[in-house]
Amino acid sequence: MEEELVEQEEVTLDDLLRENRSYQSAFDKKVDKALQTARANWEREQAAALEEHRQTVETEARQALEEEKRALETREADYERRMRQVEVADQLVELGLLARFAGWLTGNTREESMERVGQFESAFREAVSDTVTARMGNPVPTQPAAGPAMDLDTIRGMSPREINAHWAEIQNTLKG
Repeated sequence: MEEELVEQEEVTLDDLLRENRSYQSAFDKKVDKALQTARANWEREQAAALEEHRQTVETEARQALEEEKRALETREADYERRMRQVEVADQLVELGLLARFAGWLTGNTREESMERVGQFESAFREAVSDTVTARMGNPVPTQPAAGPAMDLDTIRGMSPREINAHWAEIQNTLKG
């Protein structure tokens, strides 16, 4: 009997499934259900991973686009500022001032820049005028009154006494 028990114990699952079709069918159903569950879980995980990857790529693309957009806006603002600076330099040259002041006088808008140029021009001209006046020490001298110019006919008609009285003027007339 022990031998029979040993033989019965050695029956494998494959043997049971081959001998009894209902076991085979039930086992196939369980395996099929387990495979379907595993496949559904795997597909769900793959879809979630794919969605996560898509969102990551989309976020990175959005960030890269925003960075490029900011860089472009910065370049455009820099270009516009340089163009205003050139315009200010042209205006300064037209006013007879040095163009190298354009960097300091360029504002955020064209109107602001032109206002700064106007203020600078009046302040600069006032400072130059004040400096010239201060260096001269006195007010600007008036032009000397020009006396009647003598000509040779006037000198010929003069008496020796008149010639002696106007000798300096006569010399200037003869030199000129």
